[in-house]
Amino acid sequence: MFESLEMTHPDPILTLSEQFMSDTNPRKVDLGIGLYKDKHGNTPVMESVRIAESFIVDRAVDKIYKGSSGHDEFCDVISWLLFRERSKLIEDGRVLSIQTIGG
Repeated sequence: MFESLEMTHPDPILTLSEQFMSDTNPRKVDLGIGLYKDKHGNTPVMESVRIAESFIVDRAVDKIYKGSSGHDEFCDVISWLLFRERSKLIEDGRVLSIQTIGG
């Protein structure tokens, strides 16, 4: 299934990050991933983020471990998108999907 995929271009965000790291200009500004850094290079937590975090924490209904395979519904949908032409594989329990972090 995947053997026909062609190699893609390098990730533009990672390329931008590499260019930023190699730039010697002392006045450079890193706008690659949308993080605010102060003049000392620190990434302080903004007050609005603190408020949003407390909003989420205050309304949490449980602390149930979600499992190492990720969000079940996401994995089910991705499996169907990738293997729908071979849905018998899914029906027979021969497809396993996990959700991982990505860039």
